[in-house]
Amino acid sequence: MSRVIEGSWEELAARADELRQYPRLRLEIPSVTENGTDAAAPNHELLEVLQKIRENQADMDFTSTERTDQYIRGARSGAMYGIADGDS
Repeated sequence: MSRVIEGSWEELAARADELRQYPRLRLEIPSVTENGTDAAAPNHELLEVLQKIRENQADMDFTSTERTDQYIRGARSGAMYGIADGDS
């Protein structure tokens, strides 16, 4: 079973006695920027997809969500296929 233990060097060193029971450990050092935040690389593929979605939706009319529950009930009842309640 894998566990993640995070902390400063001092915090991890304080747990040395506990960690000695494990024959192998893996130390992962995250990339950190000058301001102390994680410097994870941006996901360019996802950003491109989101940009395409934004472009595709730019000219779309806003749809009110005010009657969403009524639309869902109608769809579930078969109204979109011309089936009235109880007609099956």
